[in-house]
Parts: sequence; structure tokens; C-alpha cells
Amino acid sequence: MSRRPSHATRRLRAALVTTVALLALGSLAIAAVDAGLHHVMRASRTRPPTGGQAYVTRAGTAPKPSFSVHATPVLRRVAPGQSTRFTLSIFQRKYRGSVALRIISRLPAGMLATLEPSQTRGKRSVLRIATTSATAPRTSTIAIRATRVPPVIGAHRAFATLGRRHMTVRVRVVVRRPAPPVTSHLLVSGTVTGSLAPGASRPIDVHVANPFGFDLSVTAVSAAIAKLDAPRADAAHPCTTQDFAVRAYSGPALRVAKGALLSLSESAVTPAAWPQLVMLDRPVNQDGCKSARLTLTFRATARRTR
Repeated sequence: MSRRPSHATRRLRAALVTTVALLALGSLAIAAVDAGLHHVMRASRTRPPTGGQAYVTRAGTAPKPSFSVHATPVLRRVAPGQSTRFTLSIFQRKYRGSVALRIISRLPAGMLATLEPSQTRGKRSVLRIATTSATAPRTSTIAIRATRVPPVIGAHRAFATLGRRHMTVRVRVVVRRPAPPVTSHLLVSGTVTGSLAPGASRPIDVHVANPFGFDLSVTAVSAAIAKLDAPRADAAHPCTTQDFAVRAYSGPALRVAKGALLSLSESAVTPAAWPQLVMLDRPVNQDGCKSARLTLTFRATARRTR
């Protein structure tokens, strides 16, 4: 005949069952939490980025947006008093925001630099360099700091700072020594051979030099008496510039190549069309003009040929 367990025994068994049940429930709860974390981690690895957020890849790294600035060209040459410009091209592959640009180099005296625009969401900015006549010849390196300002959306402020945030691009400006001034006049000279007598004339062989970098068409050539030396002149036998005259060139236009020298004696123009030095036949005694020496000045008019 079996004996019933006492009340105390039943209570102990109930406590053991309850403990086992709590332990079982605890293990189930822990397993559920682990499964939930595993599900969240798997979801974070596979979910695509949205709204400019960074995400964790299987390798555990965050993809960095492509951000770069390039200058075109990287070298410019200017003379004092001139200006120049550089184009800054901005490239952003992901998470496009605005880019702030500023010059971080110290500019030499007499040089001014500006950025237009200095902050942009676009793909281009222009660096303008201006010099003055007092800018010293030198080579200057100008550094421009470009800072990416990505968009910040709500709670994703921390994610928006990932990736390259700034970079520096450099350009060089060479200020050259000023070139020597280029004459704006033709180089003209001439020679007269032979002797003169009252009423006679002598052709003047004119030489025209073209100092420019382009061809010229000489349309007119003239001469004038600048100085007269008459050693035999006296009060009874005077000799002045009124005893002479100069006739202008009457031939066709002369073509002179760039950097070339042209003489009328080497052209197809006949001496009759050359400028002429004439001794006038005046109704006075002109013996004072014997052995006289004349100095002439010349003038030419030309235009650039196409």
C-alpha cells in the first residue's frame, strides 16, 4: 500500500518544476534575443544605402564617396599688368553636396586672386589671377583648399561625415619680365648717289625694314630735308634749303614680308617713280651750294596685309 507524499513534499516538487520552467523560459528568451540580433545584423549588411547614409559591407568597411578637384591648366604665364584664369573642375560620385573653395597661399605683392564661385553645388569654379605693372617677375604657387560640405539629414549627421572631406589643388603662375617695347614705326632710310646741278634731280634709293611679325603693304614714302651743310656759302653766295626740293614716291604699293628688308633698287619699280631729290634752278647765283651736303629724313605709311 503506497503512501501519499506529504504536503511538504508536494510543495518541494512544485518549486522544482517552477524553477525548471523559469530556466527553460530564460533559455528561450535568450535564444530569441540572439536570433533578433542576428536578424538585425544580417539586415544591416544587405540593406542598400538610402538618403545619403553609409552602410557596413561584408568586409566591415564603409564605401567612401569619390571627391576630387582638378585645375586646367596647371601653369599660366603672364606679363605684369595682365590677367589670366584657371578652371577648377569638381567631381563628386556619391552623396553630392556643396564644395567650399578658398585660397590658402599667400599671394605676392601686386597679385590678386578670386574664386567665382567660392562655394558651389555645381561642377566648375574659375580662379582669376590679376597682376599690376608693379608685379615683380617671379613664379608663384597658389594652393586652393576644397572642402566638401555633404548634406546632413536628421539623425544621419555622423554618417554624412564619412569619406574624404577636403583636398588641396595647386596651380603655378609665372610673371615674366616685360618685353622690350616694339616700335610702332617702320625703319626707313635712303641714299642718293651722284651730283646735282640746278634744274636736275637724282632718285633716292629707299630701304624699308619691317620689324613686325606680319607682312606689310607700304603705300606711301616721302622724304624731307633735315639739315644742310654748305661750306662755300657766304653772304654774296647763299645756299639754303630753298634751293632744293624732294618729290614723294609715285610707284605702286610695296609688299614687305615680316622681318624683311626691301630696297627700291631691288624691286621692280623704275627709278623714275622713286622719291627724287631736286636742285631748283633759281634766278640767283647758286655757287654757294657747290660741295653742299644734305641730310634727309624719311617717312613711310603702311598697312597690315591679310
